[in-house]
Amino acid sequence: MPLQSKNLDADLQNKLQTFYNRHDFCELYKSYSWLEDTWANGFPRILSIENDLRSTSKRNQVTNTQIITIADWGRLLSKKRIRFGSNLLSVQIFQCDGLPLAILAENPSLPLNELDNQTSGLGPTYLSKVLRFLAPMEYGAIDTRIVRTFGKSASKQDDSWLSLEVQMAQNGRFSIPRNQKNWPSDYSKWINILRFFAEMANASDSEQLCPHPSGFVEMQLRYKNKWACADIEMSLFSYASRQTKP
Repeated sequence: MPLQSKNLDADLQNKLQTFYNRHDFCELYKSYSWLEDTWANGFPRILSIENDLRSTSKRNQVTNTQIITIADWGRLLSKKRIRFGSNLLSVQIFQCDGLPLAILAENPSLPLNELDNQTSGLGPTYLSKVLRFLAPMEYGAIDTRIVRTFGKSASKQDDSWLSLEVQMAQNGRFSIPRNQKNWPSDYSKWINILRFFAEMANASDSEQLCPHPSGFVEMQLRYKNKWACADIEMSLFSYASRQTKP
């Protein structure tokens, strides 16, 4: 199960509780769509990438090839600009028993900073995507649709959970500037928001059982019906996609 949420103030928790009560996370999860990754198809590329990263992630490592695969999946236009400090990068997430490091409960952004220090050409979105695939139980990605919907400029006041903003480049594409004063602290807040929703959805009296495609449970990437942070993020991405234009 994901680590417990930390450091969310009472006002934000009330907003999250209201949002959770108003929305069907199962329906949002099943409506997630990115290229061939749909619920009806079994999210095949997500399944494949998670399975590929499982062995290296438990050793707290990720290869250059795996990161490029994630960049391809996300359709990163500037993929050729990615540079690596070595062929095999260290990203400390798990203890030797396979459980997440206790320090990540208070500071989820530590592995992101570690990855950032060993690479160049990966902005906030793709740094977070790598962590999402390395440890889907504990992490979810943050991207421009998420920030446009739940960030400082959210169109709905109740959806304003973060202080991050996006900027638009000359090519009309959005990005999350890393020089914002709330990066990466708001990334840690985002992970705690995902944990908060997962706690509610995984509660014993919850009726929102995660409808994973069967492959995720069969390959032991998920516990049956239990929400991982990455699953919650997929639901919120679906919601954000309905609120924004790509």
